[in-house]
Amino acid sequence: MNNGAFSEAFARKKTWKTDPGLASAIREVVDTFDTRVVADIGAGAGEYVRWLRTVSKADCHGFDATPNIEDISGGDVTFADFTRDGSIVMSKWFGLEKQIDLCLCIEVGEHIQEEDLESYFDNVAYAVDGYLLYSHAIPNQRGRDHVSCRSPEWCANQFGLRGLTLKENMTLHLRGIAGKGWDRKLMFFEGQD
Repeated sequence: MNNGAFSEAFARKKTWKTDPGLASAIREVVDTFDTRVVADIGAGAGEYVRWLRTVSKADCHGFDATPNIEDISGGDVTFADFTRDGSIVMSKWFGLEKQIDLCLCIEVGEHIQEEDLESYFDNVAYAVDGYLLYSHAIPNQRGRDHVSCRSPEWCANQFGLRGLTLKENMTLHLRGIAGKGWDRKLMFFEGQD
């Protein structure tokens, strides 16, 4: 799809699963920081949303641009297109009084068309009140419908331009926990105060 989402047909037949190493890294962030509200941007069918609800007390919400994702996910994920106006999406869903402590955005950006990358980064950065755990497929990484693979340095620069700070020590720590496959591309950012 043009906005990076899977087609409904593909999403219905895809086998969705949780990566144990990545799950451990996410759990480390949730346990280390005062994480009460989590937004998973590009949540797919909501496997990490459901998992987090079982292992933490965090209020977890998933968002994805796949058509009929609410039905596919059993109601765990809400339709939202972060190549469009994410500020409206987040304000409508969370209200102005609710802070998002942790945003997850894992392996989404590489599916976004070049002309929509700027608005995608704007909208993801807008959603971050506390922290962002982010990954983006690197150049030459194989995968379905990869159209915008980028280096971690390029992604860090994009978020830096939008006021987020890459936390290098925590990034390296989380890469070590997540392990192979995440050891070059997983990044941890802190939002603006």
